[in-house]
Amino acid sequence: MKVIKQLGVLLLLSFCLPASYLAAQEFTGRVTDTSGAVLTKAAITAHNVATNVDTATVTTASGDYTIPYLKPGNYTVSVQANGFETGLRTGLELQVGQTATVNFALNVGHATETVTVQGDSLVDFGKADIGEVVENTRVTELPLNGRDPGCFRSSALALSGLEAHSGSGHSMTRRRTLPSTAARGETSRS
Repeated sequence: MKVIKQLGVLLLLSFCLPASYLAAQEFTGRVTDTSGAVLTKAAITAHNVATNVDTATVTTASGDYTIPYLKPGNYTVSVQANGFETGLRTGLELQVGQTATVNFALNVGHATETVTVQGDSLVDFGKADIGEVVENTRVTELPLNGRDPGCFRSSALALSGLEAHSGSGHSMTRRRTLPSTAARGETSRS
């Protein structure tokens, strides 16, 4: 009984967590000089514009960095290294579940000089999936056929090449016969 209570509390707490904590958003990249040589121990800072929170890290021996567990939002990422100009990227929109790659190539110079790149598009090189954040207004404006939930099932089945049939209280789903197999007298059923 005690185990069931603990599982119930754990389940309840998991519903209380914001989605941003359940999906990991992060910045990752490499810092080099203009000739392509990696810069080690360069200071990287991700600044959340909305919350005014800075998260910092340093590059590894291979010049790579990762800033994990960030909240989705608008960020500014900066890098500083001794003997090099400060690199700055502004207007970076980090989405839910996104691993954004932001690479820097710093010019030799003084630390008081800053090179700013605005509105650089974020490319996720670490994943092969394609996704998009859909705003609430786009979801609520979707056309629905009489607000019937069965229409979603019919649409999903039609897109997958299946047909829905119901009769005598039972619902069946079978695969549609393709024209090329129908000519040979073959049918495919599931």
